[in-house]
Amino acid sequence: MSNYDHLLWRIDPFSGLSVPVGHTVSIPPGDGVMDLAYDWESGTFIASVLPGVPEKFPFAPPPFGAIYRIDAQTGFSTLLNGNAPPMYGMAEAVPEPSTTLLLLPGIAIFILLRRRPDFLL
Repeated sequence: MSNYDHLLWRIDPFSGLSVPVGHTVSIPPGDGVMDLAYDWESGTFIASVLPGVPEKFPFAPPPFGAIYRIDAQTGFSTLLNGNAPPMYGMAEAVPEPSTTLLLLPGIAIFILLRRRPDFLL
């Protein structure tokens, strides 16, 4: 998502080439996307948009923001909430399932070593 030209871009992970997907026409010019999260169920992006930072609010963060749904295939955006609080950190880091699978045996070995110190001998 580009705040400069309000285009949604698709980036090829192998070559790094970017291709424009489409314009996000309903996001006003000068407003900036602060955070972007992908919804796997609907195949769309959810964007937190703040009004014209820092042009409209030069001394403090804006008191309100907007939430948009952006179609990942066309770039078409739909306003969901025009008076939302500013949202940051929508795309939280989620641990991989393999991390949990590796952590569980490590905890089990730790517990066994505490109960029976000669377990590995």
